[in-house]
Amino acid sequence: FFYGSLMEVYNEQIRDLLVPKDEQAPLELKTSKDGSTVPCGLVKQRMHGVSDALSLLETGAKNRVTEATKLNIHSSRSHMILLLQVVVRQGGEKFKGKLYLVDLAGSERLKRSQSTGERLEETKQINRSLSALGDVISALSGNSPHVPYRNSKLTHVLMDCLCPHAKCVMIANISPAVEDSTETLNTLNFATRVKSVELGRAITFQERVGEVANKKEKLMENWKKAISAAKIQNLASEANE
Repeated sequence: FFYGSLMEVYNEQIRDLLVPKDEQAPLELKTSKDGSTVPCGLVKQRMHGVSDALSLLETGAKNRVTEATKLNIHSSRSHMILLLQVVVRQGGEKFKGKLYLVDLAGSERLKRSQSTGERLEETKQINRSLSALGDVISALSGNSPHVPYRNSKLTHVLMDCLCPHAKCVMIANISPAVEDSTETLNTLNFATRVKSVELGRAITFQERVGEVANKKEKLMENWKKAISAAKIQNLASEANE
């Protein structure tokens, strides 16, 4: 089975782009049984080929937030995420694969975009989420024990493809114009940081489920030990009294 979903991260809200604008409501994120991050209520559309995927993108593009700024007449004010899922059943087992295709909104300098009002708030949120993505990249490249995925809805919803054992490719778009040299340099520096990250070997769905089960089992063991230790301590205190 082949499924497709399309969403955007706009002003720190996750919106379903397959739902008409006047019916959209912010989606909350939850952790599924296999440990992956999933937006609650996200429409999952069955697809049979490339034409279905292109049709899905056309629908989403109409519902995506775009506005005019001094830099771009049709400026994207959100990050758009196309999620493709493949589910295969074989011999009583289920295999699942995910592919995220992300169109990031570009960072903006207020001096050039001259954004005000709603556009100003959008610019702030775009830059903050891109900064959060940079923090995640830095943590991954430095093998930090804590990766701040939850600092932004963008990095939180992309947690599955930015975590260890995932495969991630970034394409950096730059401008040859001299007036865009600052943005071009920032983009190239960011791409250099991304290139230094090693996420590790990609794992199967079953391995992922197994990892989650092992973590839960170890957590339960630690809780049981802590409870037993607390009971022993209480008994010792009562005996001393």
